[in-house]
Amino acid sequence: MNQEKISSLRFPVIKSLFSIGFKEILRSRLFFIYVLTFSLLALGFGYAGVNQGLYGYKGFGKLMATLINISIIFVPLFSILPSSLSIAGARENLSLEYIFSFPLSRAEYFISSFLSSFLVNIIPPAIVFPLVSFFIRPGAEDLMNFIIILIFILALSFVFVSLGLLISSLSSSKSSAIALAIILWFIFTVGGEIGILGAIQVSTLPNFIFFLCVFLNPTEIFRISTISLFSQSLDILGPFGMYIYSILGKWLIPFSFFSMLFMGFSILSLSFFIFKFKSF
Repeated sequence: MNQEKISSLRFPVIKSLFSIGFKEILRSRLFFIYVLTFSLLALGFGYAGVNQGLYGYKGFGKLMATLINISIIFVPLFSILPSSLSIAGARENLSLEYIFSFPLSRAEYFISSFLSSFLVNIIPPAIVFPLVSFFIRPGAEDLMNFIIILIFILALSFVFVSLGLLISSLSSSKSSAIALAIILWFIFTVGGEIGILGAIQVSTLPNFIFFLCVFLNPTEIFRISTISLFSQSLDILGPFGMYIYSILGKWLIPFSFFSMLFMGFSILSLSFFIFKFKSF
């Protein structure tokens, strides 16, 4: 095939493919719903905090806890869905065969698909979070926590976009990709927390097993890391939170961040490997 003859990446080709995919996602209803919902909730809480006296400098942690919970639900969902449709949709309507009739490589197409999905999905939090900061006027320490949370949101989106591309590389239709994406989103965001907390209550397994379960779940890594900014010893999470802090201590934030990066790059590499060798 033509793409197999191309030995190096050509960035003008990636840029062109990225532009097409980026604009397509921007025009989608899914992106509109994401922007509207995320913006209304985040800005709504920020505005209410200022005008009703619910927040302020001392109440900054309360607002951020709300935004963290919003992000845990919406960022993974709207990261995994568009990326899960990218390759699967092109495979279902047979456009992949047409695309690769041109002299481009699978790596170029895959990279452009990842970049378009990732960059589109970080637009709402990257814009909304700074706008919220204008409402509440955080101090220097709170502003740093604000930036750390935003960085972790980007890492969370990276993991779920990579997971969506893995689903898309494996799926032969958009319906199967969407179904699998929603199932995995539910397991990681809702089922993961309920399952871990429930197992802690009734199980006699060693604590390190639960430690591994937490750090294999990107949403739990995000939750624990961001909560540690306001409850450093994680005592708010009970004995298990204190156990995690006793192991990692001040290394919790960097360990969590690099864990998410490692997870994202591992899933992304696996996705490309499957896409490279899977037939259309």
